[in-house]
Amino acid sequence: MALFRTFLFVAATWAVAQMQNVQAQFTPYFFDGFDVSTATEDINFENDTARQGGAPAPIDYVTNVDPALTYKHQMFDESAPLRVLQLAEDNSSVVGPEGPSPTMISPDLNFNGTLPNGDIIGKRITFDMDVAAILPSFDEHGVAWTFAGVTVGGDRTLIDDVDSQGFIDGEPIPDHFSARFVHDRFSLQTEFMQAYEQGALVSDNTGCIGCFLNHLGGDGTLSVQIDIDDPDDGNPWDGVGSTVVQVSVNGDPIRNPNNDEVWTFVKEDGGFTDNYITLFGKAQSWNHPVDPTLTRSLATHTFENFTVWSAPLFPVDTDLDGDGDTDGTDFLLIQQSDPSLIPNWQANYPQPLGASSALSSVPEPGSLGLIVVVALHGLCYRPRVTSSRCA
Repeated sequence: MALFRTFLFVAATWAVAQMQNVQAQFTPYFFDGFDVSTATEDINFENDTARQGGAPAPIDYVTNVDPALTYKHQMFDESAPLRVLQLAEDNSSVVGPEGPSPTMISPDLNFNGTLPNGDIIGKRITFDMDVAAILPSFDEHGVAWTFAGVTVGGDRTLIDDVDSQGFIDGEPIPDHFSARFVHDRFSLQTEFMQAYEQGALVSDNTGCIGCFLNHLGGDGTLSVQIDIDDPDDGNPWDGVGSTVVQVSVNGDPIRNPNNDEVWTFVKEDGGFTDNYITLFGKAQSWNHPVDPTLTRSLATHTFENFTVWSAPLFPVDTDLDGDGDTDGTDFLLIQQSDPSLIPNWQANYPQPLGASSALSSVPEPGSLGLIVVVALHGLCYRPRVTSSRCA
């Protein structure tokens, strides 16, 4: 028994050392928690302090909001219930292709390219959001549905799903992919995602795949993770091969409603070459059933922990069961087949709510301890033994 205890101690020590010395596959490149010292409508307020982090910080944001309507983007200090970025829309913007334009902000930086260590910028984007943080009563203001989302792969700033700003400016719709998260109070769809490519819902020979994509996040805060890659050469921005986009919500990949399989978007013919990112939010209003003048409503959407990650050309695949994600089942399979992949599993495991604020390439001590405890539990397991002697 003493020998077995010694073995466990050595194994645990080796595991911790390995995890601390292996660089995470996905490393934060840029982070903005939108934490400010006082409430403000200035989206670039204190962006050179602890609010932002990473190599390119500070980064300024650009917006489509009229200077007279700056209440449409606000940040709040620690006295507020949530320290977040709020984007609001009340249909008072200039009109775009689907009616009033969404409120949009974009970091003024193209998140593509290669770092000196060979890592590719922009292979993962994460943020926490609440699509319908504040909504008026449907009976009071006639809001049918509201949405908020993100655009990636854009060749310029301020591109929402249908490129409202380009429509207003008379510009052609550029390449981009948009994930629009919808809070629906008009039909039975309730919460779902829509996928847009170059201003149109994604379709294939089976119909509109991008119209109603299922997610399990429900109402409230969503932890969104967007993984972007090129399966051929590992660089989704080099204009060669393709760009593949997979969206996950609260750790679960978006699924095709037709067959419940994990859904990915593929941009063929070289894929995207640029990666300007836009956060956007909008409310859709319908006429009030009694008073048709009550058609405006202020819908508020929140964002926080916005992070752009870099990664090697070919991160180690830890989806051992082939179900489209990295989860606890994969960890058990790695335990049994190749424990040296545990650090890679941890790097690939979906980020929990708020975890993107940890700008570190080394796993957190708490999560290290959890993995070691699980590993030790596996080592301690003995078939047909009714009492544990590992305590």
